[in-house]
Amino acid sequence: MHSNNSWLWRSLSAIALTCLGFPTVANAASLAPAFGNQLQIQKISGSFFDNNPSRITQMAFGPDNRLYAITQDRGVESFAYDLNSGILSDRKTATNISGLGIGFLGNTMYLSAYDKIVRLSDDNINGIWGESGETNVNLVEGIPTGDHGADQIQIQGNTLYVGIGNRTIDGTNVIFAGSDSLGETSYGGTISWIQDLTLVPSIPNAAQLRDNNGNLLSGLDFLTNSTPYTSTAKDKLIVHSSGARNPYGIAFDRDGNLWMSNNYNRANSNGDGTSTPRPYDSLDNDLSNDVYDQFFKVSPLADYGYTNPNWRNNPQALAAGFFAPENRVTSTTFDNLFTDSFILHDPKNPKGLGPSASANGFDFYKGNKLPIQFQNKAFITRFNKGPIVETDGENSLSYGDVVLVDPSTGDVSLVADGFQNPLDILADSEGLLVADYSGGIYRIKSASSSTQPVPEASTVLGLLTAAACGAIAKPVRRTIAKGQAKSA
Repeated sequence: MHSNNSWLWRSLSAIALTCLGFPTVANAASLAPAFGNQLQIQKISGSFFDNNPSRITQMAFGPDNRLYAITQDRGVESFAYDLNSGILSDRKTATNISGLGIGFLGNTMYLSAYDKIVRLSDDNINGIWGESGETNVNLVEGIPTGDHGADQIQIQGNTLYVGIGNRTIDGTNVIFAGSDSLGETSYGGTISWIQDLTLVPSIPNAAQLRDNNGNLLSGLDFLTNSTPYTSTAKDKLIVHSSGARNPYGIAFDRDGNLWMSNNYNRANSNGDGTSTPRPYDSLDNDLSNDVYDQFFKVSPLADYGYTNPNWRNNPQALAAGFFAPENRVTSTTFDNLFTDSFILHDPKNPKGLGPSASANGFDFYKGNKLPIQFQNKAFITRFNKGPIVETDGENSLSYGDVVLVDPSTGDVSLVADGFQNPLDILADSEGLLVADYSGGIYRIKSASSSTQPVPEASTVLGLLTAAACGAIAKPVRRTIAKGQAKSA
């Protein structure tokens, strides 16, 4: 055990280094000043992820009231969750299947596992899903993947929704997962759905589309096959709406409306609703005219506007009602696409979600324990800690935070920052759980709760640093948007 004196010495040393311009090793998540009197934040995962970051991609509550979290590379983990204290305990591996999405319908688990939709059961109720003799079946295989794949899922009633990202980086080119210029498949950049899971038997490929000869369709078959657009089968994975790029996060609001976050690529806005993608998704010397990540209300047949040369003018897709001009919808949040005045985004005082933010998992708070201004609002993670630096080194952006979005106005407010790479949010009756992909799990709840969290050492250090740095002066570099006077 370290003595209090040794902790104090390390703290003061860290403060001095910070004030002199040296970064500290780790940041503690903290609330934005505007909400410090209304909310509290607490790390609830204990030491579970101290030596091995969570890698959580989506969370969901299971039929046993445990918290389930699918990870990028460690399968699905579950935890006992105390609603009152928020503390997690009894960590278990539920299945070794990894991916980006998880949801439940009754006592059945569904996963989006990159290029698959998987159904599992836990018939003996031992917390391990899909064991021998239990359901463990790939309902769909061969969802096209590349630079993106199958993202998060949501289940409402008997319907499963899944975001499917473009296999390309810009609508045409794959650059991170091999290299080709074949463009998009008919699943790329869509919200897709299985309309009635009760019609899907637990046999392999039961929800997978087939060609006219009965052969299963998968992967690059969908570069030319339009069946995801034209099929109306309620027991198959088909397209619900299209024209997105990477619709990573999806969630329902209090009224049952589905929403999605959409990761835009690095592209220059043309100011008229179109953009010019930059080669190889590269940065340039001006972040102010970059297109921002987006937030959409989802509706059947909607066109979210992203470039898709392969399918935007496809006769079969058009005949099925997709990409129709009257179905074009725009982002609820400001996205820099429809403006002739470009100003550098400020993550601390955001207008919109910002460029290169990687706005991902989110949820709506539907309860009544948080103050009323947070009720039925979306809390969205911005993953990209960065820094994202202009090629001339003049300006940079850094996120790693959680923002609040009013779905009726599109207004965005910073709620909490200091995360490493927050990737998902899950609401419960008390507040919100935030999963940091490169850290642990936090809970945001009302400050009026009688149980106040004890500040972690790193939080106390941050407060001491803020006070001390006011007395140790150091030069402050002013961030100036391109086009503004440098003498400001």
